Amino acid sequence: MKMKITVAPNAPNGTYEVVLRAVNVGNYSRLGNLTFYAYINVTTNVFELNVTPKKVETGIGQPVNLVVKINNTGISDDPFIISAYGLPAWNISDTVIALHGKTSSFVYPVFVNEPGVYKFNLSVSSATSPLINKDYRIELIGKASLRSDYSSISQGVILSPIIYEPVYATMLFLDYIYNTVVK
Repeated sequence: MKMKITVAPNAPNGTYEVVLRAVNVGNYSRLGNLTFYAYINVTTNVFELNVTPKKVETGIGQPVNLVVKINNTGISDDPFIISAYGLPAWNISDTVIALHGKTSSFVYPVFVNEPGVYKFNLSVSSATSPLINKDYRIELIGKASLRSDYSSISQGVILSPIIYEPVYATMLFLDYIYNTVVK
C-alpha cells in the first residue's frame, strides 16, 4: 500500500497529526480495520541559496552570468523559479529543477540597458508554493568601457564575424591578465 500526502501551498509551519485508516472491506482476512497516526512536519525552510558573484561589472546590453546554487534540503525534487527584480532591462525568469538532498548549480544571465549602479534582488521561489522563497542582494555596475567589452567576450558576446577570432582570443587574454594580475 502507498499513500501520497500533499500539503496545501499556504499551510503554516508546524507539525500536523494525520489519522490514517486502512479499511478491510468485507473483512475477508479477518484482520479488521487498521488505524494509525502520522506526524507531518511542514516548514518553508527547505532550501539554501548561494549566488556568486555578489558584485559584478558589465557593459551596457552585455549579459553577465550569475551562478545560483540551490541546496534542496527537502524530501522531494522541486521546480524553482529564478528571477531578477530591480534592473532597468527585461530579464526573463528561468525555471529549474533542484533534486532533493543535492546542491545544484544553475547559470542565470542578467544585463542592463542603461549605465549606472544597480542593487537588485535575485529571487528564487518554489513553483509549488509561494511561501518557499529567498532573495539575494546583488550589485551590478553597468558601464560602457573597453575593459567591459573585453570581459563580455568570456560571457559569450560576439563582436564581429568569425575571421576576427584571433582578436577575440587576444582581448580575452588581456582581460584575464587584468582580472588576475592587475586587480
